[in-house]
Amino acid sequence: AAIGPEHCRTQNSEIAMKEKLFSWSGDDFAARDYKYSHTLFKIEGKAIDLSMSGEKKLKESMSGKTIAVLQHKLFAVNKTWHVYAGRGMDERRASIIKRAWAWTATYDVFIYHGIPYLTKEDGTDTSALKPSLVVKAGMWPFSHPKQLRVYCGENGECVGKMKKDSKSLRSMVLDDDVYKLKVGPNIDTALMVLVAVAIDEMRDSEWED
Repeated sequence: AAIGPEHCRTQNSEIAMKEKLFSWSGDDFAARDYKYSHTLFKIEGKAIDLSMSGEKKLKESMSGKTIAVLQHKLFAVNKTWHVYAGRGMDERRASIIKRAWAWTATYDVFIYHGIPYLTKEDGTDTSALKPSLVVKAGMWPFSHPKQLRVYCGENGECVGKMKKDSKSLRSMVLDDDVYKLKVGPNIDTALMVLVAVAIDEMRDSEWED
């Protein structure tokens, strides 16, 4: 588990993510258990981000404790977001990188298991690594990835799904993002939430460009 084994379940999980309409940063999300309807995580962005890293903190809902940080890598050849955790929130646990050449939108998720972990000062050379997870959209290039499938490795089984719900009244009227995640057994749900946020950010930046 990239963030913690306590976030891995033995059964399938369904998580609903909604962007908060009124927030200082405009990038805050709440992730709740779809079945039991209680909030699992909160994702908080910065109102003023001088570093332009787009930093977002993933917090446990009950304790309010920060368990991971998501940061955008500036000046990367491919759009890249890193996940940091650990005592000082400086251990790189995973990287989400958009694949440059792909028929449909594809995102590689590299999960690091080595000790010591990479830090914020280290580079992002993944040429010798194989992605732990691959997220693929079933849409044409340059379109919104409304539905994506998560695979274990390049040609592995499907272990999750991400879907943007465009049918809800809130989504249609307010044009905010409502996501539904389906996560397979023994997959880090906290990481999957951050992967969804990172992909959402990449998608938004493409439309702004």
